[in-house]
Amino acid sequence: MKLPAGLLKKAKPWFWIAIIYGTVFVLPIIMYFTSLDEIEQAQSFCPVKMLTGIPCPGCGMTKSILCLFHGEWQKSISFHAFGPVLVAILLLYPFFRRISFGPFVRFYSNRLLYILIAAFMLYYLYRLGMYITTHSFPEVLKESIWL
Repeated sequence: MKLPAGLLKKAKPWFWIAIIYGTVFVLPIIMYFTSLDEIEQAQSFCPVKMLTGIPCPGCGMTKSILCLFHGEWQKSISFHAFGPVLVAILLLYPFFRRISFGPFVRFYSNRLLYILIAAFMLYYLYRLGMYITTHSFPEVLKESIWL
């Protein structure tokens, strides 16, 4: 089934707010009933990690958010420090979208976005360095689908 061209552009703002809040409030209920023991032991479903054995920038984000919804803050941050940040952004985004702060909002929000992206990439480089220094090549291959 092919969607008509421009369908997403014509969607009303309430549609996107419903999607965001539906995700933020329905997913935690589903995630709450998932056991943390299963999550911690499970193999990563990241295609990059499955092919290369090296984690991508988002690896650990799902486990981080699941631990956050179970109230395990320290585990959440240990899996990925930006998991709680992502949840906070998703919760607060619709509020800031509806409030007008004047002509400097766009400049401020762009600057904040660039700072978040830079922090995310620096955090990834740190995690990648820690991963490479603590894992031997055979261990990296074991994380992939090749062995």
